[in-house]
Amino acid sequence: MILHALTVGQLDTNCYIVADEGSREAVVIDPGDDLAEIEARIAADGLKVVAIVDTHGHFDHILANAGLARRTQAPVCVHRADAALLTTPGFARAFGFPDAEPHQPGRLIEEGDEIGFGPLRLKVIHTPGHSPGSICLLLEEGAEVEGARVAGGRKLLFAGDTLFCGGIGRTDLPGGSPRAMEASLAKLMRLEGDVVVYPGHGPETTIGRERRQNPWLR
Repeated sequence: MILHALTVGQLDTNCYIVADEGSREAVVIDPGDDLAEIEARIAADGLKVVAIVDTHGHFDHILANAGLARRTQAPVCVHRADAALLTTPGFARAFGFPDAEPHQPGRLIEEGDEIGFGPLRLKVIHTPGHSPGSICLLLEEGAEVEGARVAGGRKLLFAGDTLFCGGIGRTDLPGGSPRAMEASLAKLMRLEGDVVVYPGHGPETTIGRERRQNPWLR
């Protein structure tokens, strides 16, 4: 598996490029800005982007959606509860930032859906709280896929703005919900402790570390 983490945009959003080394098929998670940098990384590895996935619809995670979709012809995937944020202007301007170019999602995703690239699959976990349509994406490298076992055995969670190293996503924005966030975090804490967490901002962590050290989870 190929994994690149790029820090993009004015709010230092983590954009992840995840690819199958054999087929070179790739998924881009949260293209929050800096389209040229994302494209350069894709081109350097000779990757074919088959899906663009937004962990939620806030502007700092979607600013490069439209440009990347045009260049790659890959569908933008977002939870249906956040789909309107991709086409409705005004949210970013309220915080002093430019709105993302409106772009219709190509696929609306929900809890339990899977996004495939090569033999790999990202499983959608609906985690509302930061926004109604916030999701996390679980990748199991050692899962059985179409009769073949994918080597590696690691489990990776792309957590968007639900869970951070030492923190959680804010719930005071429009559509946020402290009660929904509490339920979503409880769902994530049921994952194995060695699951590596790649958040929407800041450094990576693990589920086990957050259980032990995150003050918002005590």
